[in-house]
Amino acid sequence: MSKFAIPVSSSDHQEIRAEKALETYGVNASYICAMPGCSAKMILCDPSSNRTAYFRSIHKADHKYDYCTDSSLSFNPDEYDESKFDLNLAIQTICSHEQQNNIHTGQFHSTNGTIGTGSHIPIRTAKKLWAVCNHLGVNGTYNHIPINDIYACLENKDCFQQRTPGFCIIEGTFAYLVNDVSICMNYPRYSTSDTCYSLLVHFPSRTSINSFKKKLFGGFDKCYYHKVRFAVAAVWARSDDSDYIFQCQLAKQSQIFFIGR
Repeated sequence: MSKFAIPVSSSDHQEIRAEKALETYGVNASYICAMPGCSAKMILCDPSSNRTAYFRSIHKADHKYDYCTDSSLSFNPDEYDESKFDLNLAIQTICSHEQQNNIHTGQFHSTNGTIGTGSHIPIRTAKKLWAVCNHLGVNGTYNHIPINDIYACLENKDCFQQRTPGFCIIEGTFAYLVNDVSICMNYPRYSTSDTCYSLLVHFPSRTSINSFKKKLFGGFDKCYYHKVRFAVAAVWARSDDSDYIFQCQLAKQSQIFFIGR
């Protein structure tokens, strides 16, 4: 299930959100996967009484990358308790190495562990929080938290210049390697016609950045290195270097991940 796809008949061949596609093209139009380099056919599904519009694959095996159909990047509201969501606790869990109280037993657990016993639980991982934001869109709210405050993507790029430092999940594309432990990312993506912002991302170690490079350079064709989108969930600060608008220090690998959109 995906919230974005590319209408085959569109003149600019740009991705479109499912709700907008429903209004503009309808369910009978042809769509393909929004991941650069993937041409898997998608179907626009009309929302039921408890769901919003979404795209699904005609044949899952037709996708070029695992990221296109990564189930950890999807969100089913029925599986989570929105009323229990605590943004500050989620930020602490996402951006810290410290152990957190287990949400079921009260005991301590490593934040790198797997959570889940079948009960309704609050969102506390970077991928799932991104999935919530992607699912609801920038005009949505989650337990009274405006999504626009914690999420920067193509849809709200016009207000990025006014964004204040702090926690945010920012989508972007790879620009270049800065040094052994840092990269520059473009927000919302590299473009010669639209405004593009440069952000500095510091990885926790060489091992961590090498893992990212392996996934990017080893997993995608060269022509897509600067087109494949990823998300960074971090506490952002204004950069001292005028070449970059914001910078962040990652505490762990799970704060940066590729997205199929």
